[in-house]
Amino acid sequence: MKTKLLFFSLVMSVLLFTSCKKDDPAPAPSPDLSGTTWTGPATIGGIAVTQTYTLNANGTLSGSTVSAGGSFAIAGNWSKTPGSSVVYMYFTIVSVPGNYSAQGTLNAANNKIESGTATNSSSATYTYTYTITKS
Repeated sequence: MKTKLLFFSLVMSVLLFTSCKKDDPAPAPSPDLSGTTWTGPATIGGIAVTQTYTLNANGTLSGSTVSAGGSFAIAGNWSKTPGSSVVYMYFTIVSVPGNYSAQGTLNAANNKIESGTATNSSSATYTYTYTITKS
């Protein structure tokens, strides 16, 4: 009888403890970057440029790379996994050989993509790092 009472008391204590446990707060919603424009400097193949990226709502990416030699179009796709701060971009730049695969980290204020690396499939010469700011 004592064993059953002890077991019953133990089960009730566990149930009471778990039912009084505070719920974890809901995670913060992932920011919607659709329709936003981002700008920042980079050096591609030894040439200083200013880049502008527009993250379109349909997942496409558009923009331009501007240097002293002119303006060159950027076209591709972008994505961000909900709950993650990593922004992925896959694109080409007119007049630069190869395709780019890039990823950067969205800061806590959701206004800057930092520590970005754009890797060129054709040549390491055209690989670059970037930090871009929401315009």
